[in-house]
Amino acid sequence: MNSADSILLVDDEQTILDTLSLMLREEGFPVDTAPDGETALQMAGRKDYRLIICDVVMPRMGGIELLAKLKERGSGVMVILMTAFGDITHAVEAMKMGAVDYIVKPFIIDEVITIARRACASGKGELTGGSGIVGESPEMLATIALLDKSAESDCAVLITGESGVGKELAAAYIHRKSPRSGNSLVPVNCAAIPLELFESEMFGVVKGAFTNALQSREGLVTRSDKGTLFLDEICSLPFAMQGKLLRVLESHEVMPVGSGRSEKVDLRLIAATNKSLEDEVKAGRFREDLYYRLRVFEVHLPPLRARKTDIPLLARHYLGRCCEKYKKRIEGFSPEVEEHFLRHPWPGNVRELKNVIERAVLVTDGGIVTMASLQQNNLAPSALRETGFVGSYKESMAQSARELILNALAHSGNDKKKAAQTLGLSLSSLYRKMEELGISTQ
Repeated sequence: MNSADSILLVDDEQTILDTLSLMLREEGFPVDTAPDGETALQMAGRKDYRLIICDVVMPRMGGIELLAKLKERGSGVMVILMTAFGDITHAVEAMKMGAVDYIVKPFIIDEVITIARRACASGKGELTGGSGIVGESPEMLATIALLDKSAESDCAVLITGESGVGKELAAAYIHRKSPRSGNSLVPVNCAAIPLELFESEMFGVVKGAFTNALQSREGLVTRSDKGTLFLDEICSLPFAMQGKLLRVLESHEVMPVGSGRSEKVDLRLIAATNKSLEDEVKAGRFREDLYYRLRVFEVHLPPLRARKTDIPLLARHYLGRCCEKYKKRIEGFSPEVEEHFLRHPWPGNVRELKNVIERAVLVTDGGIVTMASLQQNNLAPSALRETGFVGSYKESMAQSARELILNALAHSGNDKKKAAQTLGLSLSSLYRKMEELGISTQ
């Protein structure tokens, strides 16, 4: 095992430290131990650790506070939390703050070793595995860990995030890692089905049910039997259909249009939205009971501007795919292009980056992608000219964080608690970040 795979164990129970450190060392991991979060924070300041495994409840400083302190420092170390409370909501909130996984006590030693191996391996390179999900930033490692957790159960999953962040890829990732992977994943774009055809498309139709029903047809729900139904843009689901979908989820039965008999159906539902379903409920456009039925397990995909360290990784990934597609040999990007990629706000997220690279490959004959390649397709850094910002990578990251917080505050009507939830931060972390960035906390 590489010395860079050092693990720091943090727990106030010496027996747990002794047992875990012994077993992990036998697996080849270099291991240090600390009795509380405060000591661990000092040790992490003196040495680079690949992974920290810490208890949630400890004297002097607990695991949640340690995680927050590490994030404030900008540390890229991965954190796994141990908790005696089998409350998944508590664990998920911690993962939204940046933890990559959690372990419920009492745990099985082999499980801890497996999780440690997976975390250390995932931090060494691209996370793709054919799923299309690429990233090694703390934000994406935490998101992928959430996707892994959601795949283990059969509960409904709600994937949220801006357009272009990869919600369909995330749904495919969950299905591929779930026990239902041997059966169909049926994707449905709720915004693309005409209102008058929605019921028959979703639930099926029997011959003669209406004028143009010339033959019986299986619905998308029935096609998902034993597999996964993915409803993209769930906020576009017609209100009249929302009650019928809820009945299917609760009764596990579907009745085709024109039929007087229900059919049993066994499906797992994943839904996605780029809008706030909570706001849609308040506006009377979405059923509250369906909303709570959908968000049993919620995963928020971060925008690209919130995980800028993944941009070079994504750019190389899509460059390789585009070169293969168009039978071209392009070695990489010029330093100016790489700098532009890091500074650009990417309002279209990963989808925009992919399209930019594909178009650049089309006009580049060989060598590397240059700014001239981008300019040929009007992809020059217009966003930089608009903002007038030119600075270091650290300054660029600070500006992006400031814009992200200001946008969240604007959309929440300056409701700090709601803005913190949107950003996946604790309220105290949001206040600290606002003070650090010079944003008024009033």
